[in-house]
Amino acid sequence: LEGGLRVLYLEGEPRQEQKFVRWALDASPDIDLDFQWLPRRLRASWPVNLGNTFGRGDYDAYILGDVDSAAFGAQSLSQLALEIENGKGIIALGGFHSFGPGGYRTTAMADGLPIIMDRFARQEFDQPDEVRWHVPGPLQMLPTRTHPVTELAPGAANESTWRELKPLKGANRWSDIKQVPGVQLLAEAPDGTPLLVAGEYGKGRSLAFA
Repeated sequence: LEGGLRVLYLEGEPRQEQKFVRWALDASPDIDLDFQWLPRRLRASWPVNLGNTFGRGDYDAYILGDVDSAAFGAQSLSQLALEIENGKGIIALGGFHSFGPGGYRTTAMADGLPIIMDRFARQEFDQPDEVRWHVPGPLQMLPTRTHPVTELAPGAANESTWRELKPLKGANRWSDIKQVPGVQLLAEAPDGTPLLVAGEYGKGRSLAFA
């Protein structure tokens, strides 16, 4: 976009990878990144009052980390889904309170994401992590098609570059990938477990990263 890209990163758990994602994006002179932490220890005050954050049109893309849907509330998530539908971009990252375990199946964001969440999947706070909603690692992540998102190296070197990456420690388990135009499986584990799925929602684009 002319003038660069404005990105809002929303995170619930301050995991190690968020630091490196922020460093990578901040390294680009064309990306203006804002970060907002919504810690679970403050969930007594959820949903957080985000005002008109999703309605002002300030951001071009959103990163949704391991943050429970309860942190936002139905109205804010409806605004976020409308942002995507009107042309913004989003990537939803895996976690114990992402996707179905985070309660997103019953929100407007279920329409905006390119995957199908199990109707029983829900991770409650202060209870043991439900391993049935997750795929244990290590998981080697390999591209399934040529796509700008999966091009880490030119030509034949691309697959070998992917194989050199460290495996994932685990991933979210989805019920399925939506079988609609615009949805593409971009990466999977050797056993066929889907790990990265791209989709379109209205005028916008979405990525689900397990």
